[in-house]
Amino acid sequence: MKKHISIKNSFYKKKSITYLKKLLWTKYFTPFIKARDKGICFTCGQVQSGKGLHCGHYIPKKIGGNLLYFNELNVHCQCFHCNINLGGYGAMYHINMIKKYGQLLVDCLWKAKTRGKGGFTKKELIRLIDKYSKKK
Repeated sequence: MKKHISIKNSFYKKKSITYLKKLLWTKYFTPFIKARDKGICFTCGQVQSGKGLHCGHYIPKKIGGNLLYFNELNVHCQCFHCNINLGGYGAMYHINMIKKYGQLLVDCLWKAKTRGKGGFTKKELIRLIDKYSKKK
């Protein structure tokens, strides 16, 4: 098995950071979140599947940076309507975050956003791909 991982790592090392980030999001992280949340929209509660089911960020990617981009507490299932048409439905997302995790954790996520600036390294992305490929 170690040989398989080293071959996989050498394959990934040849890829661009953009490629690795997209691969991690589409093939590993998104399916993990969808399975974890059982296809239920975090903001409106509707059950969705296929293209109608997205993974939305509580603290948006452009604000949260890398620290929150692939953070399991910051990403939940959202239906297309809530994520796209309502721009993430931030007010309801916030209310549901407090209900599910409590004010303290929500405050910690907002404080963490300032520490996540800068780009991912290939090593970080490969580590995350390895982590989420095992959770499938």
